[in-house]
Order: sequence, then C-alpha cells, then structure tokens
Amino acid sequence: MHKMTCLTSISKLRRHISIISLSILVFGCSAPGFGQDAGEEISVKADKLEHDRGANKVIATGNVVISKGAQVLRADKVTVNTETQDAKAEGNVFLIRAPGEEPWTGSELNYNFETGASSIVDVKGATDPFFVESEEAEKLADGSLAARKATVTTCTNAPGHHHYHVNAKEVQIVPEDYIKSKGATFYFGRVPFFYFPYWKHSLQDDFGFRFYPGYSSRMGAFLLSSYRYRINPMLRGETHLDYRTERGVAFGQDLKWSDPDEYLWNGEMNAYLLDDQKPIDDDEDAATQDIENQRYRFKIEHEHTIGDRDYLLLNADYLSDTDILEDFFEDDYRSESQPDNYVVYTYRADRYTVNLDIHKRLNDFYTDVDKLPELSMDFMRQQILDSDFYYEGTTAGGFLEMLHEESLGEEDYSTFRFDTAHMIYRPDRYFGFLNVIPRVGYRATYYSETVDWVETSGLVETVAEDGTTNLESVVSMTRTEAGADMRSLVEFGVETSYKAFKMWEGGVFSPLRHIVEPYANYTLVPEPSLTPDKIYQFDDIDTLGEQHNVKFGVRNKFQTKWNNKSVDLVDLDLYTYYRFTDEGNGVDGVDGYYMDVELQPTPYVKIDADAYFETEESELEDFNTRMTIYSTNSWSAYVEHRFSQDDSNLLYADLTFYPHRNWDLNVYGRYEFEESRAEEYGGYVQRNLDCMKVRTGFSAMPSYTRTDGTEKDDEWRLLVEIWLTAFPEIGFHSKN
Repeated sequence: MHKMTCLTSISKLRRHISIISLSILVFGCSAPGFGQDAGEEISVKADKLEHDRGANKVIATGNVVISKGAQVLRADKVTVNTETQDAKAEGNVFLIRAPGEEPWTGSELNYNFETGASSIVDVKGATDPFFVESEEAEKLADGSLAARKATVTTCTNAPGHHHYHVNAKEVQIVPEDYIKSKGATFYFGRVPFFYFPYWKHSLQDDFGFRFYPGYSSRMGAFLLSSYRYRINPMLRGETHLDYRTERGVAFGQDLKWSDPDEYLWNGEMNAYLLDDQKPIDDDEDAATQDIENQRYRFKIEHEHTIGDRDYLLLNADYLSDTDILEDFFEDDYRSESQPDNYVVYTYRADRYTVNLDIHKRLNDFYTDVDKLPELSMDFMRQQILDSDFYYEGTTAGGFLEMLHEESLGEEDYSTFRFDTAHMIYRPDRYFGFLNVIPRVGYRATYYSETVDWVETSGLVETVAEDGTTNLESVVSMTRTEAGADMRSLVEFGVETSYKAFKMWEGGVFSPLRHIVEPYANYTLVPEPSLTPDKIYQFDDIDTLGEQHNVKFGVRNKFQTKWNNKSVDLVDLDLYTYYRFTDEGNGVDGVDGYYMDVELQPTPYVKIDADAYFETEESELEDFNTRMTIYSTNSWSAYVEHRFSQDDSNLLYADLTFYPHRNWDLNVYGRYEFEESRAEEYGGYVQRNLDCMKVRTGFSAMPSYTRTDGTEKDDEWRLLVEIWLTAFPEIGFHSKN
C-alpha cells in the first residue's frame, strides 16, 4: 500500500514537471503583438505531454486544457505548433475565444491562438445572437462565421424544441452586419413553412422587409409591406407596397437623410399614392364629400444646425383631401389633425434671438394664416449696463394673410403688421425675504389695414305659425376696410413673492422639506388707441386690449430625497385673477380659481392635473388629470381624464398586466361621459417565448351620430403579430 502511494506521487511529479517545461517552452516562442491576447503566456495541462523539437510540435493527450489569456481550448487530444500557434484538437472539443462568449463544441477543431481563426467539425455554438449547429464551420479572425449543412436560430431551448429555426446548405454570419444563406428552409417548430434558394438579411435596422397584416371593417383585409435599404452613409430609403381589399393598392416611397458624423442635420421625405376604390365610406353622405379616387400625400421635414448659433426647420405636408390623414395615417392625425407648413430660420446670440418665419398654406381645404415672411427679434431679460434695471423685449414685422377654408364662404383678409414691445424691470428685496419687481412697458403695433364696421338695415320676409308672411326690419353690421393705423399699449405692473420652508425628520418621506411661495402680480393696461374689434385677427397679438387685474397665488412644494437625489413629491400652484374691469369678456371681480399640480408619491407613480373653477356660474369649467404608473413586476397603467363643461367628459385608460413572465395582457379604452358612449376599446394578449413574441388583439370604435346628423357605423380591427425578440423588425406587425 505504501509502495503504490509512492509510485502515484512520482507519476504526478513527472506530469507537473512536463507541464512546467512545456509552458516555459511555448511561452519562450511567443512574441509581442501576439493575437487577441498579446504578450499572454500559453498554459498547457494534460495527462500526457510529448514534444517533437524537430517539428516544433507539442502533443497533449488526456484531459487537455490549453489557455492563453481569455482563450480556453479543451479536448481529448491537442497538437500545437509552437512556432505558428496552430492547434489541432480532437475529441470532445470545447473552445472559448473571448470573455463572455458562448462556448463552441465539436468533434474536431483547427485553431490559431494568434489570429483566432478556426474550423470545427460537428459544431455547436453561438455567434451573438445566433445559435448554430452544423457539420462543419469556419470562424475567421474578424468574428464572421461560414457553416455548411447548418441549423441557425436565436432560440435558447434545446435542439428539437426550437420555436423556429432555419436549415440551410450554407450560412454566412457577419456579426452586426448581415446573415445570408443558400438553400434555406424556415421552420415553425418542426413544420417547414417557407423555402428560399438564396436569402440575405441585414442585422442593421437600415435593411430588410417589414410586413404589417391585419383586418379592418373599413379597409378589409390588408397587408402593408415595405423594404428598407441604405443608399449611402447619409441617405436611407424605404419603399412601400400596400394592399387593402376594400381600398386597393397603394405605393409609397420614403427617403431619410442624416449627418453621419456630427448629427448636425437630418430629415425625411415621404410620398404616398393610391387609387382608392372606396374614398367615401358607406356611412358618409357622398353629396357633402369632395374626395376623388386619386389620393396622395407628400411630406418633407428637415432640421439643420448651422454652426453653433444658427438653426433651420422645414416642414411641408401636401394632401389630396381632408380625410387622407384620418384614413391612412391615423397616428399623425391624432397628434396633428391639420398639418403646419413652414420654414423657420433661427439665430441665437447670447442676449437675443432672431427668427425668420415663413408660413404658407398648401391645402386650401384648411383655414390658416400665411406669413410671407415674418422677421422677429426677441431680447432675453438682461441687465442694463451696471444699473439696477433690466430690459426685455420683442420686435416682429411681416405680411400676414388669413385664408379661410373654401366651403366656409368667408372673406379672406391681409395686412402688413409691425409689432414692437419693450419692458423695463427693477427687482429688489425688502426685509431680507420679500421680492418686489416693478415694471413698466410700451407696445406699438402698426397695421397697414384695419377694420371698420358699418351698420346696415333691411327688410326680411318671415313666415308665422299660421302661415302668414310678415316683413321684419333687420339691423346688421358690415365689415369694411379702414386703412392703416397704429395701436399703442402702455403697461404698468409689479410682482411680489417670498419663500419660506421648514424641514421634518423621521416618517415615511424623511427628510421632508415644505416650501411655500405666496405671490401676487398686478397689471394695468389702459384702453389702447385701437381696440381688438378694429383689428384683423391673426393670433394673440391682435386680441390685446385693456387690462386691469391682479393675479394672486400660492405655490407649495414638498420635497424629499431618493437615492441622494432631490425629488418633488408635491408641486401645487393655486391662483386666481381679480379683474377691476371686464377686460372685454364681461367679467369683473374674481373670475375663477385655477390649479396646477404635479404629484409623485412613489418612484413608480406620477400624477399631474390642472383645473379651472368659474365663479360667475359657480361651476367647474375644466378639470384634466393624467396618471402614469410605471412598469412594475405585475402591471403598469396610464389613465387620463379630460373634463370641459358642456363640451367633453372623456376618460382614457391603458392597462397592461404581467401575470407571468411569459404573458402580457393589455386592455384600453376611451369613454365619453358627455355622450354616454365608448369611443374606442380594445386590447391584446401576448405570449413571450424565449426567442419570439406572439400577439393577438382587437380594437373597436362603436357607431355614433355625427354633429351633422349622419350615423357613423361601427368600426373594428383584428391584429396578429409575430416577431423575433433579437430582431423586433423581423416578423409580422400591426400598423394603422
């Protein structure tokens, strides 16, 4: 027994001596700049080591482990050329080339420790985000992979249980660039569903097909498809081909451009054309619609930063009719039902900003104001020399034209307007806490055309209940042009405020700081030389008139710290106006109470609301609330309520539940309490697999009676979506 122990110890000692000798030998042959791990020593461990000095070879057998830096090679047998760093491994091959890389396994391997190039037989491994099995594969030093008779997937479950995979005769993968294959068959589970003799897909968002299938009661079954491609480093394109069974074929072309280096400019052009087979819905009155079959949209947007101080914005949206946005670009319609068309050039100096603004109506079925052009200069509040006084002002001049929608039959009008406003402030502090800012200002506005009203009278024939006719005298006011004139406005005012705070320690929100800020703002503007009824109306500048009021308010903040960062738990602003004159709106005294509040009771919940309570009728005029509950482990939500007296009482809610990591459930809806009807509701169920997501859902918009008395039919949609987790753009998606 003692003799056997001694023999075993001697055997182990010989093995360790061999390992040490081989490590020294191999390390001595290495050179600076050596492969992925330059300067690293190669370490070899094995049950048996042999060295052929004449051939510069080392043969290791039995539990072989060869490592160099992050590179690790394991096998039953490995032959290493100590001069070229080439290694041939046989039996139960296991290779890791870089930190965090998934291991590659196989039966045979040729590998170079200097370049990282390899070829492997019966391979299994990963090239992020793909998992590959093949009879033979080569992995080059640049990380690209070429495999033959391969199975490729992004699924992580066991072979034979992949949710999808591709079998191909040849596959080439260039990480972060593309994957291409020959003789590729696509499988869902074990069921083949498509064959491509040749298939290539970019691993970048700039390339590839997109498909959006679905069904809508207005559009019928539809398939919206597009192909993205990059034309050059600055320009990308996307070509659309859409088909809707109820509306026909549509074609679109998008071009997107951007500065590839400094991101100083970007923009896009969109063109969409279709021969609409059903431009007027069944529930619309064709006699009131002037929509032809040929429908289109041309849109261009551009943003350009020119140097450090200059900025250019361009937006143009040319439409065939009033309904094309609502019919085919629903998201755009909800965000902006009437598109704006403009070119704005801005220069920002340290103390002022200059804007050149050109607005042009492109669609004559909208009412809009043209500015051709308007040049303005805004001076930020700034100290006057070394005095205690501060100046703020704005000056603008341009040709304005009000263009009415053709169907309204109203008369268009235009004028040249030059407006200049200047304000002087002298801030001061009294008693160490009371801020007082008196101000005085002057505003002059010149109009090349103004308005006069002429009283006219006439006889109108009326029919009584008994059928008899009568002539009644009617007095009306007729608008006429009154030539050039100038409005002068003088403003006096003073703003006061102070802040006080108190700290509390302990409790749920410790530390807690309460900040209270009462304030008042007094304004006096005597009646101007030109009242609003004598001025053509274009924007808020033309509504200015007599003012005599004081704004009272108090702002409260409750603050705490989360993760050493100051957070506003409550930011509440309550204020009102006391009007000494009716200011043209027939209200004097306290005309109402206003509230703006933002709440964040937890890091996951945010609420903001605004309200207006009207005192003359003693009723709540407006109340809007928005609440967001950020994603938690089980659910997230967004709820919005908008109330406007005698107009709207709308509730919108969107709730998503996560009952299990493999499932998402969503419901949403809009309900109008004023009309006691659901405007829209819907939802979806989503299954989250390890490599893909599958979603199915619906949305519905119930029928209702329009303001013109016509009945809007029910509208509903179905959606089915499937996409790859690693490549969300690959799959079938739903789109408006």
